[in-house]
Amino acid sequence: MSERRAIDLREAINAVSDVVQNRPRPVRKFDQIYMKSGDMVLQAELVSSWADKKRLAFIGDGDAISVCVAYLGKRGIIDYGPSQITVFDFDQRIVNAVKRFAQTRTNPSFGCGSLQLS
Repeated sequence: MSERRAIDLREAINAVSDVVQNRPRPVRKFDQIYMKSGDMVLQAELVSSWADKKRLAFIGDGDAISVCVAYLGKRGIIDYGPSQITVFDFDQRIVNAVKRFAQTRTNPSFGCGSLQLS
């Protein structure tokens, strides 16, 4: 594996702040407790590195790490990451927020769908 360049933390945190502003309020009934921005940057970088050039699916993504991964790549803050991202969530608010952000600020290899609870 080649050496990865260090990311600009200020740029990364500012980008993740855009993502955080797009998330719906957490619903405690669903046990949604969101990560803080700094932790999201670290998690998104870890996932991007781990899933480099792979297709990646998130089953539930209230924290919006999927969007962070795509957005950090789109803005050139990281130059590695998955080739495709798909998100599935039962909370339609999350699905709508991810779709809205992905359509306007990331790339076309991003998909999102709803999961039905039985």
